[in-house]
Amino acid sequence: MTTVTLTTDWGGDGIYSGAFKGRLVQGAPHIQLIDITHTIDALNPVKAVYAVQNGYTYFAEGTIHIVGVGGNIGSITDTKREFICFEHNKHFFIGPNNGMWEMIFGEIPEQVFAITKNDVSHDSFPEIDVFTETVFQLAQGKKPEEIGTHTSCRLGRLVSLPVRRNNELLGSFQYFDVYGNGITNISKQEFYEMAEGKQFSIIVGSERTQFITDFIARDYSEGDPSKILAVFSFTGFLEICVPSSQLTKFLHIDKNTKILVRFSDGSEDTPTQEGHLF
Repeated sequence: MTTVTLTTDWGGDGIYSGAFKGRLVQGAPHIQLIDITHTIDALNPVKAVYAVQNGYTYFAEGTIHIVGVGGNIGSITDTKREFICFEHNKHFFIGPNNGMWEMIFGEIPEQVFAITKNDVSHDSFPEIDVFTETVFQLAQGKKPEEIGTHTSCRLGRLVSLPVRRNNELLGSFQYFDVYGNGITNISKQEFYEMAEGKQFSIIVGSERTQFITDFIARDYSEGDPSKILAVFSFTGFLEICVPSSQLTKFLHIDKNTKILVRFSDGSEDTPTQEGHLF
């Protein structure tokens, strides 16, 4: 049985995902179809990066992952949409060539193939034809190179990387989960590469309203419910939250809010944990 996952910005209550699923299971009734999410913010491929990056590895090798999210990343100005198919880490991927794949894998997939369909019947929703036909061919055992023509994968990773400057690491929120917790783009590996036993302060917010913590908790129960808490989530990224509450409820933050991690060897004053929420 072939497993197919769906990650889209088509909405959970619209007709797009329903129509797509209908076409897909009609042509391949024996596939196992699994939704990762259909509630990616419209035309926000950066948010799709987080969902796919931290979801696809939990599926078996040979799984086909469809990413139907519009919009481009970085400085891409070409308005012509190109859909691609490729194999990576023994998984198959289908989606737009819009810069998100380098962000997902941390490297540029090289064997990428542009897929086209001359008889697209839905010009306003070409994915329903292009993606489903590609799934049918992959499920029959065809390789991506037999389906499309070789193309270059567009770049996009630099958009998602935190900025290093001296003893500081400047990051941003890439995702807010259903509990109101904010997952940043600062990875555990990068954090500890800069820490190297140093003291640190994690500062969230603007100069007028800052919330600070100076330790990494092991789980959500360690924190004071009146202060922010920092943990490394199962995804491997730094997460900012409030124990038993919603970070987004108490702080006026969004995807543009910055997170500053300041490292110190102890010879200078380091802010202590503060920033009561109520």
